[in-house]
Amino acid sequence: MNSERFNLLSLILVLLFAAPVLTGLFFPLTLPRLVSTLGRLAGTLLTLLSAGAAVFFTQALFSSEPNALQYAVVRQVPALGEALRRKDGLAWILIFVTALLLCYSLLRLLLLPLGHLVLRPLGRKLRRVRLFGKGLAPRLLGALWQAPRGAAAVLLAAAVCAGYIALSGNEVFEAYARRSGVYRMVEEKVLSPLAGTEIVRRIPDKIDDVSLSLARSLSQEGRRLLIPVFINGETVENAVRASPAINNTAIDLVRGCSGKMERARRLYDWVCANITYDEAKLRALDEDPFQLSSGAVPAFSERRGICFDIASLYAAMCRAVHVPVRLVTGEALGGDGWVSHAWNEVYDPEADRWVPVDATFGLGGGDYFDSPGFWLDHREPVIQGQWP
Repeated sequence: MNSERFNLLSLILVLLFAAPVLTGLFFPLTLPRLVSTLGRLAGTLLTLLSAGAAVFFTQALFSSEPNALQYAVVRQVPALGEALRRKDGLAWILIFVTALLLCYSLLRLLLLPLGHLVLRPLGRKLRRVRLFGKGLAPRLLGALWQAPRGAAAVLLAAAVCAGYIALSGNEVFEAYARRSGVYRMVEEKVLSPLAGTEIVRRIPDKIDDVSLSLARSLSQEGRRLLIPVFINGETVENAVRASPAINNTAIDLVRGCSGKMERARRLYDWVCANITYDEAKLRALDEDPFQLSSGAVPAFSERRGICFDIASLYAAMCRAVHVPVRLVTGEALGGDGWVSHAWNEVYDPEADRWVPVDATFGLGGGDYFDSPGFWLDHREPVIQGQWP
């Protein structure tokens, strides 16, 4: 068979459509099967209607504009007032699920008489229809009945392929997929027009809004445990892990130090004197944050890195000598204005406070170990990790 003409993706898509159609052809549609399918369809529609009503109710309850629904609910449940004011993401989910279950139960209760009044008489009439007997007609009806299922399977498979192409950037697979006439037809006639609709374009923004709301609802520790933070293609926990060489160096450096702050200062001075800033890595990570290794280990072994690497190395060395330390991200004032930056904080037990430390800025010769003007060129700190 000519490999240029044969396309495996086309074959798969055709089989996905043909399988349910052939099933309907060889296993004719019977009345019990039809009734069962209609029941499942009714259940699906009921769930969709309930979900729509629950979304409408929840959105109205969390609306920025005061309304009668908010007033009525808060009056009955005062504890919800603070959650609504903060737009608590967890509260949103709990209220949505509760509203969904209530709507589903209520709609099912209201529509139950309809089933007795309509579906049962309809079933008695369908028993007299010859389409459900023997012969070709029941088989054709079965094939026709299964066709939407086959079409849905093709659309789902094509959508998965399109999503993989968009996310992976696999040009070889993209070229192969576009040589499939079936895939190309589905993409051009269905997927592309659907992707251009306003509703679909707003889905990523809605997901981001909900994710941000959920993240804000969690405590700092909850965010750290449940939502791994990736910076420059590396999680914070992995970035601050030390090698034996880092641990031994840190331990040797602080011999003779009398307290935790003296240890923290000794480590800061060593990092500032022995690590250089890697401008080439900064430019490379702007193009692809996952292409280079980041964190304490590469910064120590290569003796260079960017702010995140330097802050990770300092944190790893502090952990090795039992100095409480944080890794902080935010913005710093540089030659290009305010830019993303990473630095540290160490805990001073005598003063009972967290001291800001920026070894990256210290590379240039300035003293950024609890300097008085630290917050003149640093702002919007976010704690990404704290140890111990």
